[in-house]
Amino acid sequence: MNTTPNPTPPKRLLPPELERLQKIDLLLGVGTDYEPLAHLTEGQIKAIALYSSLNDHLKAGGVTDGIDPVISFLVNYKHLSPSIDRLGRQEAAGILKAAPVYHLPQVMEEEEAKKSFWEKLFGGKK
Repeated sequence: MNTTPNPTPPKRLLPPELERLQKIDLLLGVGTDYEPLAHLTEGQIKAIALYSSLNDHLKAGGVTDGIDPVISFLVNYKHLSPSIDRLGRQEAAGILKAAPVYHLPQVMEEEEAKKSFWEKLFGGKK
């Protein structure tokens, strides 16, 4: 008699729409400390980098908590300031569905290729 327990049922697969949303969330960094689509100015980016480096330095020097409250504030600020200049999910969805498009450089016409640099710059001889 076989006393082996019943094998576990196969994991239920998500519908394709939900799998696609999960991939989009993965591309956007949802739920991670890295938020690539946060709307930050150059000064804010530099401040976050400075405070993060200072925190790492303090912890390496023996300060157990470093400046964790400041880092926590900065991380929360990033998550609460979504991008206003980019499309966010729609942009990432376009990445997933579209194949890359390659463009070949345009070949100059024969007459244009024969012109000197100065003729091209000033539009012909005078």
